Amino acid sequence: MRATRVMRATRVTLGVVGVLAGLYGLWLARDVLAAQVRGRRASRQSLSDTGIRREAVATPQPPPVADLVPQAVPHAQPPQPVAARDATAPGMRTVRVALGAVGVLAGLYGLWLVRDFDLTQLRSAVVWLVGGAVIHDGLLAPATVGLGLLATRWLPVAARRPAVVGFVLWGTLTVAAASVLSGMNDTPDNETLVDRSYWLSWSIGTVLVLAAVVAATLVARRRGVSRASNTRSD
Repeated sequence: MRATRVMRATRVTLGVVGVLAGLYGLWLARDVLAAQVRGRRASRQSLSDTGIRREAVATPQPPPVADLVPQAVPHAQPPQPVAARDATAPGMRTVRVALGAVGVLAGLYGLWLVRDFDLTQLRSAVVWLVGGAVIHDGLLAPATVGLGLLATRWLPVAARRPAVVGFVLWGTLTVAAASVLSGMNDTPDNETLVDRSYWLSWSIGTVLVLAAVVAATLVARRRGVSRASNTRSD
């Protein structure tokens, strides 16, 4: 019975993650879809303008009085920002479309996992979804913002960004492992459900995140020193 509950909880979690990944994939592909719609509208408009021009050539009309008056030279359009050009680059479009396709497939797989769920199980999935959002937005996100503010005051410049990124990774790892770290799933009559020392695994993950933060800080510091030396030599 407990094993069945654990399997249901696992399927609910995978389903929720799949649906979220699908929505995120659609969100990533929003600009690509909008660009395609704008391109089609522009092509239709150009075709219609070409037809109007052909009709005008076929049936010449005397120029209107307004055309005889000198017109002001229109101002040149401002150059497109670099960020906008990069966002619409062919390579970037391909990456975003690929990520969107992966997200949609993951969402469909998540929906397929919950196809046999009854109302109680769907309600449980909603609870998992809302609970994860509350924990992330109510605890992890404010803590990350607070750490960022503290980092700008107490940490050197090279360590600020690695510290914030490392805290986000460590917080996500801790939230994901909270159920097994708290002992909620301990079942003395079935040792196969919780069959390892999750505190040890969490500790190893914490040490790896900390080591990555230290390594990223050293790399950022070396880059800063090399840039400063190059600037002085120039």
